[in-house]
Amino acid sequence: MARMPSSMKLHGRSGKDIFKKAMTGILPDEILRRNKQGFTIPVAQWFRGELKDVAHSLIFPSNTSILDRSYLERIWDQHQKVLYDHSAQLWTVLMFRKWQDVISG
Repeated sequence: MARMPSSMKLHGRSGKDIFKKAMTGILPDEILRRNKQGFTIPVAQWFRGELKDVAHSLIFPSNTSILDRSYLERIWDQHQKVLYDHSAQLWTVLMFRKWQDVISG
């Protein structure tokens, strides 16, 4: 596909023209013609469910941290009590902690 000229891949402002033509008759028209839709993962629920224990242990390590623990505890508690969705901030901290683990060996 990378070698194919753009003129063959695009039709006006519509992308995936070749794919749509290939799927005509296989997929319903309402699927082929619908607007783009985003896909999100259920991180907010994961922090309250299957990721809760692992995330908590990583976000709140026993060793000292450069992050403000009282702030993290506040947003963690608010998130767990479903008062506010702090999943984006908690995910960022979780990834930061994983990065710290990787670089510290």
